[in-house]
Amino acid sequence: MRLLSYPHICTKPHKFRCSQDEDIEDFLRFKAIDFEKRCLCTTYLILNEDLLEKDSSNINNDSFFVEGYFSLAHKSIEFNTEISKSKRKKIFCGFDKGRNCFHTVLIAQLGKFIDCNFRSNIRIDDIMSHAFDIITKASELIIFSTLLVECRDNNKLITMYEKYGFRKFQYTQDSEHPVQMISYLH
Repeated sequence: MRLLSYPHICTKPHKFRCSQDEDIEDFLRFKAIDFEKRCLCTTYLILNEDLLEKDSSNINNDSFFVEGYFSLAHKSIEFNTEISKSKRKKIFCGFDKGRNCFHTVLIAQLGKFIDCNFRSNIRIDDIMSHAFDIITKASELIIFSTLLVECRDNNKLITMYEKYGFRKFQYTQDSEHPVQMISYLH
């Protein structure tokens, strides 16, 4: 596998498929480049390394495909009124001055190639590992204390994110992604 940020390659995102979640597919195919240009997030592509090792020109031709991807962004989160003082203190590393919002790094998108004829061999563990590598590098340069994911209120998704240290934080008014889950870096 090779990891590249989206603007560094010229590929055809219309080739990416995620038959289990149309939103994941549509983001990469139709929105990722625009979001990157508007500085809303950075999307990282995980490429089929076997094809790239055989012929590096595959980056620009049709025999190359994206096995998976993830997008990272920064986000400001407002606390719901139900958030306890102890949770606030934990987010602010022991200090709570009555603030009602905090800044975090958001794993905004996460997807792997799944089609009716082919399923990428990449595992979610691999994609998350790449995301955490980038986040760790960023945290060495810019201080932040939390990571955030937003997801549907779906037990399978919530359990998956809990496996990576995320915990339910609060519910939002967003009908698409009402659950906010955070993981503490410190």
